[in-house]
Amino acid sequence: MASSDGLCASQPALFAQRRITPDERRELGILADNKLFWRDHYAWLKDRGYLLRPRYSPNWIASWKEGGCKSDDDIEPAFPFLADATRISDGLLVLIKKCEPDPSDIPVFHEDQIFRRFSSELLASDAKNRCIRMVEILSVPDDPKLALIVMPFHYGWHLVPFSTIGEAVEFISEIFEGVDFMHKSQVWHGDLKSNNILMDASPLFVEPVNPRFRTRLRHPVSYHLIDFDLSGVHDPSKGPPRNIPGYGGTRGVPEFNKKDKLCDPFAVDVYCLGNVVRRHFTEGEGRLFTKEQRGFEFMSGLVNAMVNEDPVKRPKIDEVAEERLQQGLLPQLEMFWCDHYSWLEESGYKLRPRYSPDRVAHGKPGGIARGDDVSPAFSVIADTTRTTDDSLVLIKKCEPIVEASVLNEPQVFRRFSSDPLASKPKNHCVPLIEILPVPDDPKLFLIVTWSPSPRLGKLAYNFMHNNHIWHGYGYRVFHYLAETLRRDIKFNNILMDASPLLVDQVHPWRPSRTRDLARAARFRNRLEHPVKYYLIDFDLSGVHDPSTGLPLMVPGYGGTRGVPESQNKDEDCDPFAVDVFCLGNLVRRYFTEGDKQADLRFPWKKKRGFQFMEGLVADMTKEDPSKRANMDTVARRFSEIKAG
Repeated sequence: MASSDGLCASQPALFAQRRITPDERRELGILADNKLFWRDHYAWLKDRGYLLRPRYSPNWIASWKEGGCKSDDDIEPAFPFLADATRISDGLLVLIKKCEPDPSDIPVFHEDQIFRRFSSELLASDAKNRCIRMVEILSVPDDPKLALIVMPFHYGWHLVPFSTIGEAVEFISEIFEGVDFMHKSQVWHGDLKSNNILMDASPLFVEPVNPRFRTRLRHPVSYHLIDFDLSGVHDPSKGPPRNIPGYGGTRGVPEFNKKDKLCDPFAVDVYCLGNVVRRHFTEGEGRLFTKEQRGFEFMSGLVNAMVNEDPVKRPKIDEVAEERLQQGLLPQLEMFWCDHYSWLEESGYKLRPRYSPDRVAHGKPGGIARGDDVSPAFSVIADTTRTTDDSLVLIKKCEPIVEASVLNEPQVFRRFSSDPLASKPKNHCVPLIEILPVPDDPKLFLIVTWSPSPRLGKLAYNFMHNNHIWHGYGYRVFHYLAETLRRDIKFNNILMDASPLLVDQVHPWRPSRTRDLARAARFRNRLEHPVKYYLIDFDLSGVHDPSTGLPLMVPGYGGTRGVPESQNKDEDCDPFAVDVFCLGNLVRRYFTEGDKQADLRFPWKKKRGFQFMEGLVADMTKEDPSKRANMDTVARRFSEIKAG
């Protein structure tokens, strides 16, 4: 039988004479003093329908003390006023929070009142209400000051990493919307910080006890605000909202430096929420080991306004929500497509509803389909439908480059899409449909091409694939007759016309899924249904005039890491030799050797059966560019390997 201080009668008297360290308590299986409440109310909670974990049972003996391994009963909650439990009636996992009313006179509601307010039938049914719902509130029979709030058990919003910018944007959207809903209800949160935002992660679990997770994109989740013990309600009839500063867990709130002056708690909420986005997305913070996330530059202006030192200059939360949420937080760089939606439609190209001026984001009442709201891989590219025949095409926004020996991208497209080069079977440059000058910006052009898909990385396991690449770059027209240099040969600049393989129409930016993202797409095999591969992205391509001597170019361009020439930026190099290295490096990383750093989640692995190419690839990636094979030699040797 446990004594009132948590010690068992059989435990050494030594521990009754001195303070037990946390490590000793853990090893001996002794509850800390601040956890005894749960042990003392174990039976009562069971009678009320909630079963705490065995560690809180009055008869608990630690699993590891009986010769077994440490188990579930070794895990403690992060805070002593929290306990997880199982609802006996249906097995629902719940979290129980012990809370005590605040006796101060400041206009702060007791936490149970905040829960009741946002869990009431009127507010609970509103889709914008992101406050976690209570299951019930229990009055503690032996202490009338205490209340136990029972709520569904949720997880931290960062339990599963975001796989796309769109998933993170949806998270930010929901939280902005949820705080806006609280403020419109005249309630401030008072403690908006990262660990007071939870996620209902149940759609992501493969199995309840399996550590593997699904993605948010295919299995949408919901996010919830918690911890209302510092929340308060404002009565508009009493004037502007004012509260004593210094509450909450966010460091650096400017108002907290003036503790003798009341502040606007709603403005503090805006600062704290902006600070969450700043620390986890737009800037990062070393203390949290969080890094700046690429692709969130479009939010920097909004976040900076939210964390303005002067609370008067911060936007209201409804202004924050209005600025981005009404557009579904569409990145600023994609706004070009919104602004030119109607003009492109008049020109014969209909963009996805994502860019319509009347767009309502997916997930909102009357919102567009989920498949129509997926962001492209790059903001300079948009997929669209040609209205004359409903064919899927790509439009790329480009600006002319003024550089010696470098063609503007439209010129490269025109060169390889016109005779005599267009009719050559070994020309694998993606065909041009047309080039549209942008009417309101004479510097810009829109390049319209067919939409080969998916990318090389999605379905690249066929022997014939290599032959197409070699021919595309080994063909004499490219490097010697046309004398055009590519400058940016890399994995995602090689695409495939996958139309012969498609059983289902795939989404242009999620090619493993159907167009509506409803299920996995089905494909035929390449052996029975041959495909063609295309080279894209000519914004770094250049032309060489043989009459001017050897081709020379300033090194350091393109997206391939480890090009030897890029180490010596003071010396011009042969861009054709760089092309050979980049192409050989691509085959080396994806087929003959692999590359663990290519994608940290799905590293490229060495493919079996490509040993016959190792010698050729080694000659293409020699450190000394003068010793590399040229593309004619590569094509010839590859043909000999195939024939042999």
